This record gives sequence, structure tokens and C-alpha cells, in this order.
Amino acid sequence: APFRRYSNRGWRPNGWPPKNVQYEALARDGFAGWALEVRGLVEQPLHLTLADLVARHPGRTIVAVSHADPIKAAVAHALGVHLDLFQRITIGTASITVVAYGDGAPRVLTVNAMDGDLAGLVPR
Repeated sequence: APFRRYSNRGWRPNGWPPKNVQYEALARDGFAGWALEVRGLVEQPLHLTLADLVARHPGRTIVAVSHADPIKAAVAHALGVHLDLFQRITIGTASITVVAYGDGAPRVLTVNAMDGDLAGLVPR
């Protein structure tokens, strides 16, 4: 038979966790030093943590457009989910996810909003 049934007990995807010195160092520290790195077709690449973004724009709204994985990582961080498990979170194409940062722990206000109406998220 070309396919076998595997028990998910003890199963890990191929190459997981990564055998990488940088990954292992970040994992030992609970990924506290993990930072978003913006590269590619940008004139001035950035290397920012979520804390950096919040500190640069206190009390302001920040809109970030990204691929799903960095958004998953931010949601996982806000929910207190270990970065090893962030692939359990699904971020839809062109969806809106809102995480509020301020005094205290971050709050996940919405994930995968598609209707564009975020009026209910505005504090009154």
C-alpha cells in the first residue's frame, strides 16, 4: 500500500523542531528574543519586535500588512501560546486580526475578520 497509517503519538513533522543553533537559543529563552525582520524589496530593512512597534507608537493604532506566519506568531504571543504551537492558529487571506497592546497583557480582539466592520472594537 502506498500510504500507511501513523499514530500521531510522538509524531513530529520532518525536521521539527529545527536543528538550528539560533532556533535552539531562542527556544531556551521562551522565544523572548524573537523579532520580526522585514527584508526583500524594501529600501531600508527593519528588524523590530512587537514591543519595539508598541514603544514607537504609544497609544496609537498600528496597521501591519504581512504574510500569515508573522501574524500567527503575534497572535500566539498575545495569547500566551508557545511559538512552537503557532501553526495551530489559522490566519485567512486578506483577513483582519486585531491585537490591543497597552497597560497589562495584550488582548486579542478579533482574528480573521472578513467583513471590514471594526467599529465594535473602538473603545467608547
